[in-house]
Amino acid sequence: HLTWKDRFIPIKIGNRITILPSWDNNIYSEINVKIEPGRAFGTGHHQTTHLAIELLEKLVSDTSRVLDLGTGSGILSIVSSFLGSQKIDSVEIDTDCIENFKTNLIINKIENKINFYNSDVLEWKNFNYDIIVANINKNIILKLIPNLKGVKSNIILTGLLKEDELSISNECKKNNMKINLIITKDEWIAMEIESV
Repeated sequence: HLTWKDRFIPIKIGNRITILPSWDNNIYSEINVKIEPGRAFGTGHHQTTHLAIELLEKLVSDTSRVLDLGTGSGILSIVSSFLGSQKIDSVEIDTDCIENFKTNLIINKIENKINFYNSDVLEWKNFNYDIIVANINKNIILKLIPNLKGVKSNIILTGLLKEDELSISNECKKNNMKINLIITKDEWIAMEIESV
């Protein structure tokens, strides 16, 4: 009987990034991100993680300041760090994620590169970042969008299904946001938006 651990195999995302289990020491691509599978969401196998990483790969440079809302396992923060981001703040309300998050920073040898905040993303007030990524769910994202009104960042929203696109688009328009790009994987989507 295979456990889910045995099914955690390396997954290549975009051109430069492979997500692999913590016990695998092979080099697969330019950027190799190790994840200790925990109960926390985010081994890179979920479509929305995949989509968020594709957009981060396009947007993150070595001057980027990144805010990762609903960081979970920390995978998007870790990827941002490997892509060169100098400042990363990661926000997560679920205390069950903290240990897994910290473990993942240690196995990727970037403990000092990322700041973790155990907080509700809807209470977060500082949006002075170049890139904001939120891989959460439709209900929270709908509440988050008004908080992002006027924010001068590239914003990545995912955790969304294709059927969520209209309600999210409408909320964006209401808050003077334009949608630059929507990418899809299976029934999931990620949206890159910015304030107009």
